[in-house]
Amino acid sequence: MADASTGGDAVDLTRAILGDELRFTAEEVAAASGIDLERARRLWRTLGFPQSDDARAYTAADSDALCTLAGAMENGLVDFDLALNLTRALGQNMARLADWEVSALAHRVEELGEDRPGETRSETATQLFDSLSEPFEELLVYVWRRHLAAAVSRIFALDSDGTGEPDLDTTRLVVGFADIVSFTALSNQISRGRIGDLVELFESRCADVVASQHGRVIKSIGDSVLFVND
Repeated sequence: MADASTGGDAVDLTRAILGDELRFTAEEVAAASGIDLERARRLWRTLGFPQSDDARAYTAADSDALCTLAGAMENGLVDFDLALNLTRALGQNMARLADWEVSALAHRVEELGEDRPGETRSETATQLFDSLSEPFEELLVYVWRRHLAAAVSRIFALDSDGTGEPDLDTTRLVVGFADIVSFTALSNQISRGRIGDLVELFESRCADVVASQHGRVIKSIGDSVLFVND
């Protein structure tokens, strides 16, 4: 049977992460941003969030995010279709990052909890988040800018016809694929925890080797990685 305090702990932790109360409906958020409700719903879904129309499931930050998108569309910087594409890519990548971060930090919360017997798991997690949130956000923006600069450089390097203009329709790349030999047989011999450690070590070393040779890991799929290199 679940602990009755679990729901309250989750609410407290959610409030701490979001930095605000869930106090607006979807209609109120859409009205504040100047985007019609159906478009607001589509943008919200492409970010990967569940739709909660009548419930008070939104914060002022949700309204601000929609206002930012509305301003970009109003200024002609992007149209609605491009806004959908941008938010979809952002949502998918941030979801994977968040899942990874929670998985990685969950072990740390358990370790800290053993040293702080008077604290609940929620209190320990909240303190850890408060300590890491600001520097991690700064690191996130820094890494995004570095990757953005690298991506732009790759585009301008696509001068395949010697005219000085990048050829946006043609890209020459080496595509590589690596996996763990006999992984299925090995997974039947070792514990689930050791399998997880093995895969994490494999992905880490692959990323290190690929990056050292100026390549990019495109996707990790279980015991394998897909990468490209110029």
